[in-house]
Amino acid sequence: MKKAVFKFAGTALAVAALVPFIAQSAATASPTKFKLNSVGSDVTFCASKKVDKVYKVAVKPTSANKVYDTPPYLSSNIGCESTPPTYVVKADTVHAAITYSASNLPPNGGTAGITALVNDNGAGNIAFARSTSGRSSSNPANLEFWAYGLDAVSWDHFTSNTSAPATLSAAQIAGIYNCTYTNWNQVGGGNALITRYYPVTTSSTASFFAKLFLGGSEPVSTGTCPITFVPQNDATQVASADQTTSILPYSYANYFAQTSGLYGSGGNLALGTVLGEVNGTAPSSTTIVEAAAFANISGDACTATPVTGQFCGSRYIYNVTWQKLPATYYAAVIDLIGVPSTGKAGANSYCSNKYATTLKDYGFVPLTKATTAQSTSGDPVPGSSYCRQF
Repeated sequence: MKKAVFKFAGTALAVAALVPFIAQSAATASPTKFKLNSVGSDVTFCASKKVDKVYKVAVKPTSANKVYDTPPYLSSNIGCESTPPTYVVKADTVHAAITYSASNLPPNGGTAGITALVNDNGAGNIAFARSTSGRSSSNPANLEFWAYGLDAVSWDHFTSNTSAPATLSAAQIAGIYNCTYTNWNQVGGGNALITRYYPVTTSSTASFFAKLFLGGSEPVSTGTCPITFVPQNDATQVASADQTTSILPYSYANYFAQTSGLYGSGGNLALGTVLGEVNGTAPSSTTIVEAAAFANISGDACTATPVTGQFCGSRYIYNVTWQKLPATYYAAVIDLIGVPSTGKAGANSYCSNKYATTLKDYGFVPLTKATTAQSTSGDPVPGSSYCRQF
């Protein structure tokens, strides 16, 4: 304000004329009231919903922007809440009201969320997608993947399954799902048939597990090699008769949140299961590391030589958007999930490290501060942050 005043003659009249103008402009400025629809992964849903509530309060003085965290399932218990039978995203100046229901189901998982974002083609009905898998060759090149933390995926079994061994190699996991191995005694365990369960194939966990252990192709159930597909990270979906013999891929963060008491007893969807080791290492807050997650971007850390102290199934967690959105809408999304072109993350962004404690509470490992833009970024931003732009 001082510089603006000095450009006038410096008279009291100039100051008197300017101050009311500024005051009036500030008083009549209309804050944006965007209803940002976030869809996709159930792995990050509960933590994201917690973060987005904090974000809403923090930006209220300057905007009335709100994130609508659309659940991946309706009428289901997903740990932190029982989802409603319908879910409505209110209208804003960019999109009409959106109602998800039995006749218009929400995207079920990260892969489905990204597909919905792409199909919306920048119309703004989808602001960003939650995902635990990174960019695939089928994604548009200008999609922006903003990684903000780490998770891991391992195989899971019930404690009543005393035939399962403590550890499996990547080759043994692949052999289980292609039915090279059909008995636990073929992979170092006891004498019992193996019952295969797998997450729904629209989930990021399903695609990530397939990339790590199954050569990139998700399994297909056949008469000679049956597989039961269930909602991801929910052991309550395993039939009681199968619990003594089953195997099921599972997110470490979801397992941690469900078993730590964060959701209460009704939210413990892990239901008396344990996460198995891969190549002799179990996932934990100390063994889940970015080096392994980065290796899994273009390679496969679980079929490589094991690294002591690293869980090979480490992965990034992402929010995904693109600049096809209307410019002001895109800016509002980046204010939360990314870093603007200036290279400095906003105070309320995931990339500012503001939500590190929340991420830890939900079992995720926050990223350290480092160079933001990675080599796969089509529109790299400068500088460093607590996110990685892929």
